[in-house]
Amino acid sequence: MIESLIVIALLLWVFLAIFVAGHAKGHNRSGVFWFLMTLVTGIFGIVIYLLIITSETDNQVEDKSEFDDRNSMLIGPEWRNKEEKENSHLRNSNLILRRRTLAGVAGGIALISSGLIYVKTRPELRIVETTRDQSPDGNPISRVKMKNPESNPASVEITASIRIKRNFSSERFSGVESKTKKATISPESNKTVDFVYDINVWDFRLNRSSFERVDS
Repeated sequence: MIESLIVIALLLWVFLAIFVAGHAKGHNRSGVFWFLMTLVTGIFGIVIYLLIITSETDNQVEDKSEFDDRNSMLIGPEWRNKEEKENSHLRNSNLILRRRTLAGVAGGIALISSGLIYVKTRPELRIVETTRDQSPDGNPISRVKMKNPESNPASVEITASIRIKRNFSSERFSGVESKTKKATISPESNKTVDFVYDINVWDFRLNRSSFERVDS
């Protein structure tokens, strides 16, 4: 589940990069450059692009307004009114562009953030603890306790291993023994699985425990 949500978040990030690239290409800029720029730098690349595209549009409107002011006396008031309407339209288009871009960025970030928060806060099937014990015959036992917070049963394959010291003269735990078992954990409950190692050892310690889901 976590992997799929991470993939969704990455796809949303790529979608934002494609959105910026498409917009850049439509405004006579390199779509490939801005795609890579946004993909690598993320939100910073989007902000940089937004600043560049809007500032250039503003400069074009200001330059056009200065030109119209210099020539309005020769052309006449009707032409000036027409140009003022065009300049006003350009400014409105620039404002709409900013709002749409910011809305797209904010929406993408919100989707990515909500996905990451969901991944972080969602209760997951997990190993709660692993403890050690010994059978009456002296065989090592490792007990793996798992918790299933989900509303459906979970089938898992658990692997537990121990490090062993075979005799008193051994200075360190040199050997490793491992066992694997399948178990089904009921919804919203805990289950402890015992691993009994059929070996005689002087001492042992827990090594590691892990599991994989094997739901059909």
